[in-house]
Amino acid sequence: MLHPLLHLTACRDELLQASQSITALQGEKNRLLQEAEEAEEEARQWQRMAVVLLQRVAAGGAAPRTRTARITSSQPLFAVEVPDEVQEELSARMLSTRILRQELAFSQARLQQEEAEVEQLVADLDDLRMKELSAEATVQHREWRSATVQSVRQSIAKQAQAIAMYEDRAHGAELHVDRLREEILQLRQEEAKAATEECRTMSRRISLENDRQSELRSVTLALCEELASSNHEAESVLEEQLRSPHLAHRRVSQGSRLRLLLGENTPRSQ
Repeated sequence: MLHPLLHLTACRDELLQASQSITALQGEKNRLLQEAEEAEEEARQWQRMAVVLLQRVAAGGAAPRTRTARITSSQPLFAVEVPDEVQEELSARMLSTRILRQELAFSQARLQQEEAEVEQLVADLDDLRMKELSAEATVQHREWRSATVQSVRQSIAKQAQAIAMYEDRAHGAELHVDRLREEILQLRQEEAKAATEECRTMSRRISLENDRQSELRSVTLALCEELASSNHEAESVLEEQLRSPHLAHRRVSQGSRLRLLLGENTPRSQ
């Protein structure tokens, strides 16, 4: 990025120098054009003066130290005698005019060359500006891309933090669920243990009740057997008492006592 900027600065300096050179050449060109116009005007004045002198010579006689020359004017061409001083001055002026025109042509050629160089410098400058704009666009694109990548990385980091937080919460929830499951299992085990204990207790109670019922049945059967035996004995006694009046009272009292005993034991047997 630094090298194109230095090259661009150098091209700008060269363009400024070329512009200054073009300005100087244009000033020189204008000066030469003015001098050429002045020389041509002076040559025309000398031509007019020569024509006047020739007219005077033609009217009054030949001047000393003359030679033949052809002068161009508005009048038809004719051969006249022109003084050497005038001829030399005209030759010098014409030579100066040709020199000025050659310098003018050289200056114009140099000016065209400088303009071509300036156009090339302008084209190079435009190219460098385009390259600079392209480089700036590339740098901006890289900066934008870097910012985008940084933003995406930050977003990914935030999402990773959120995922980690949710994973921690999920792990905590799993631990809580495991604790609840353990508590539920423990409660079920305690309930099963309590139910088993209650079943055992009920079984013991039922067994005891069955044993008591069996014992009661046994007692009842024994009492019934004893009662049957007593009844049989009572009947035998009654028969004997009926046969023997002396023992009847005694047997009756024993039978009453036996009935009383049987009357007390009857609800228990039931």
